[in-house]
Amino acid sequence: KEYRGALTDFNAALRLKPANPDALYNRGMARIQLREYNAAIGDFTKALRYRPDDKEAFFGRGVAKMETGNFRSALSDFTRAIEQDIN
Repeated sequence: KEYRGALTDFNAALRLKPANPDALYNRGMARIQLREYNAAIGDFTKALRYRPDDKEAFFGRGVAKMETGNFRSALSDFTRAIEQDIN
């Protein structure tokens, strides 16, 4: 898949509207595929500033944290994702 091209598109979208949680989430997902885990964590964290109850962003951030070996923090994000799903 063309994740590098998607990253370019999301960067362009974010230049036009920096407070775009969908573009931030999708860029984070592309970065996971590109193994850019720390950058993905940053994108998910920014997305959560605009949409603090976004279970997908918590889950994505948890995956990225898990890939960096930060298991305790990943578990916290997975738990938050589940809590958002229940509510």
